[in-house]
Amino acid sequence: MPPREEIMRSLKDPVTSTIDAAEAAVLLGISKSHCYHTILEEGSLAGLPVIRVGSRIKIPAEPMRRLLGITANNTQSKHHDEIEVDSGQQSI
Repeated sequence: MPPREEIMRSLKDPVTSTIDAAEAAVLLGISKSHCYHTILEEGSLAGLPVIRVGSRIKIPAEPMRRLLGITANNTQSKHHDEIEVDSGQQSI
């Protein structure tokens, strides 16, 4: 698994359209097993949509950027301080 900084660099690249569920777990500070269990139980991850491609699970990059308060051009989102995650739900 790439380190958090490398995953973040990739996420900030506007060409990146999805990230792996395991990479999302690193960015969210949760274990891979908790990530996969949450997706299985809730069908989403912290309110983020998931894309299933065969046995792979991908997370769209743009919703992840919004959740983390970043934009693809490496600047802070104007809503960064307003994002709150509670029980897998995203509130803005």
